[in-house]
Amino acid sequence: MYYQMYTISNGLDIYQLLENTEREIVADFKTRLSDIYFEFGVTADLKNPGKILGYTIMPKKYIENEADTTLNCESNINKRLGKILTNFTTGEIFSGIVFIATGNDVIFNQSYGMANRSLKIPNSISTQFNLASMGKMFTAIPIAQLCEKGKLSYEDSISKFLGLIGFRKR
Repeated sequence: MYYQMYTISNGLDIYQLLENTEREIVADFKTRLSDIYFEFGVTADLKNPGKILGYTIMPKKYIENEADTTLNCESNINKRLGKILTNFTTGEIFSGIVFIATGNDVIFNQSYGMANRSLKIPNSISTQFNLASMGKMFTAIPIAQLCEKGKLSYEDSISKFLGLIGFRKR
């Protein structure tokens, strides 16, 4: 898992040393391809040099002093997310379209990477993706939520909602 984290992030850079004693060292690391930080700690056994008693790896929330406070929230999202996705595209980790909206306001809409790598066709906002059975998940979740609220039942026939005559439950 940790090797995969290192590989996907294209490496980690030390951001800040938090603790450095004879027994323990703790530091914050930043991934090279994003603004994701991790705190790594290693505890050594003083009686057995070279033996590690334990280690911790914890994700940390975005370190605020790097945020651009002169920008509004949407501008910060565009700046940070754009940078991360561009880096992920460069590292061939991500290829696709990201669309973020709130109500009718589009906050972020950008395409990245290749739609077809062998033909060198880039993605565009209008690229269509074959999602296979992904739609089933997006249908199942609201159905489960409506069942939870008592607005429908798993046993309901589709004809109850479409008004089809002659559609019988088997």
